Amino acid sequence: MILATEGNILWVIQMLLSLIFLMVLIDCFNMIWLTLLSITLGWLLFKDHFGPVQWNAYNTSYYLLGYQVTMSLLIGLIFSYRKRKQIAQLYAQQQQLNHIQRLNELDYLYSIQHQVLQEKHFFNQAAYFNYVKKSLKEISKQTIKKSLSIQKSVEQLDAFITYYKNRTYSNIAYLRLNVAPIEVNELLAKLAVSLKPLGLEEKVQVCVDTKCESICCDSEQIIQLFVSKLNDLQKESTDFPLILSLQETTLCYPLHLVTNRHYKKIAPAIGFILSTTQDYVSVKPVYTVHTTISEISIPNSITELTGYKNQRVIDAHYGYSEIITTERSNQLVYIIPVDLQAIRPKVTDELPVWEGPWETEASLAIEKAFLSQLQENTNLDLNIVQNVIDQIKQIHRGQFRKSGDLFYTHPLMVATILLKMTNDPDAIVAALLHDTIEDTLLCLDQIAYQYGKEVAYIVDKVTNMDCIAWRKIKLTATENKQKIADYKDIRVIMVKLADRLHNLQTIGFHSFEKQKRVAEETLAFYIPLGKMLKLDAVNHIVDQMKKICQAIVNRVNKSTN
Repeated sequence: MILATEGNILWVIQMLLSLIFLMVLIDCFNMIWLTLLSITLGWLLFKDHFGPVQWNAYNTSYYLLGYQVTMSLLIGLIFSYRKRKQIAQLYAQQQQLNHIQRLNELDYLYSIQHQVLQEKHFFNQAAYFNYVKKSLKEISKQTIKKSLSIQKSVEQLDAFITYYKNRTYSNIAYLRLNVAPIEVNELLAKLAVSLKPLGLEEKVQVCVDTKCESICCDSEQIIQLFVSKLNDLQKESTDFPLILSLQETTLCYPLHLVTNRHYKKIAPAIGFILSTTQDYVSVKPVYTVHTTISEISIPNSITELTGYKNQRVIDAHYGYSEIITTERSNQLVYIIPVDLQAIRPKVTDELPVWEGPWETEASLAIEKAFLSQLQENTNLDLNIVQNVIDQIKQIHRGQFRKSGDLFYTHPLMVATILLKMTNDPDAIVAALLHDTIEDTLLCLDQIAYQYGKEVAYIVDKVTNMDCIAWRKIKLTATENKQKIADYKDIRVIMVKLADRLHNLQTIGFHSFEKQKRVAEETLAFYIPLGKMLKLDAVNHIVDQMKKICQAIVNRVNKSTN
């Protein structure tokens, strides 16, 4: 166009600006050969269509052309230099970040090793306590007069050992999750985005063989786990495609306090199979999640540390993992429940609340009235009861009833109602602690250690969860009824009836639908259960519950008609 317009200055400027943009966008070498190639092609095309090239530009055009070429080259070279410098800086920063990440991983590895060594030391101490316990048992057999005292000491020591071991293990295994429902397609899309920087997005073939459209889990933790494992598989076998298969299966959890000793809680699950071959395994129909405490192992490398972190993610999701090694491939099996919120209690992932009132004038009045009745009707040491009350104040801090009252007033009222049925010390302490397992991070082994196995048994029975070692599993209404019906101590029923009566007395703050459901459940299950005890004091409580339930059902029926 410059030649066709006899050196028109506008086309000269446009050409030179194009040169500048080329130098900014690409490196100098590519800019030079592209420029020469375009000039040569343009010259040949002009000659072919218009004949010999004739240059009729004025001196001004020559000057402007030379000036623009010189300035364009200088500007382009400056931009090219700055571009190379920025790339060099970015590369140096990347190397520095990689080095820092490596150091952080090593620091984390050393900290985990130190923590695990400490926990192993605690386990060794627990083994020593077991030895002391066995020695005390032998002494109690030989010394008849002191056998009862020694036996009680052995039980306290045994409770301490159990709590010590489970608490030590939970310090390592516990992982707080951010549980929320997510569509399976969205989970896979986020996984693809995370795989892209590693160049694995196109190498991973996803095979979805499940009708589950969503899953409730900590998606970030699950995605990190899959990215880590797929990257490891790719390093092991670069010649094979990576397969991620999703299949339907089920998980089962043995429950230890249900009427049927062989009963297992069944939960729908998705099996994620990571494989390096198309001949991947099919998931089993059922996988049993064992809750026994396994051997504590020390990670000795970054690879082992990654495996250690991944296993924590699976354990926190109440899942199952398995490695299948064959001659042709390595296959990783991860089983995750479809609805983790139906199994893992919400309180497990809640942070302790350190703000908010411990007590109010109203709560202190309830507390004073309870202690007054306790002093009149029992011989229980008030110092022990006050310690329990102080403990529930602390762990229930920041929790409120629907009525707006501090939550710890509820166990105080339950214990007050219980005094009308029994003045047994263990039952009263259990009534004060009956909501701690369900609504706080307090574990059953700690209750057994602090207040004895009988208190722990009562609390366990009236809790809507199954507590195995350090893990808590939510129960359905049916499972909870089976657990309560299998009582071996009538104090369990007394505490549960006292709890239900106070809930009925304050049920007006709930919806009509919930009021009717609770009332009908009480009439169908809890009232007949209380009648079976055939105790006058219990019958009096049951009669109050029946009147309230009938009034609720009548009121709700009238409002719906």
